[in-house]
Amino acid sequence: MKIDGSLIRDIDKNKNARNIVQTINTLAHKMGIETVAEQIERREELEVIKHLGVSYAQGYFLGKPSFDFLDNVKGI
Repeated sequence: MKIDGSLIRDIDKNKNARNIVQTINTLAHKMGIETVAEQIERREELEVIKHLGVSYAQGYFLGKPSFDFLDNVKGI
């Protein structure tokens, strides 16, 4: 389950967003669903989602989007 970037932005400073993300993450995990936090742009955001136990993270802080995969898929 993807957790929208609007909730992740400044999660280290926004207690309401942190509580919402924690609730989403807990519910998803209880249902056996892994979670992905979008739009991680700062180390502080990554640290909070790691602390909350979010399964995966994506965003500019971790790596810029790339179209390299298209070269590998064209031959399939």
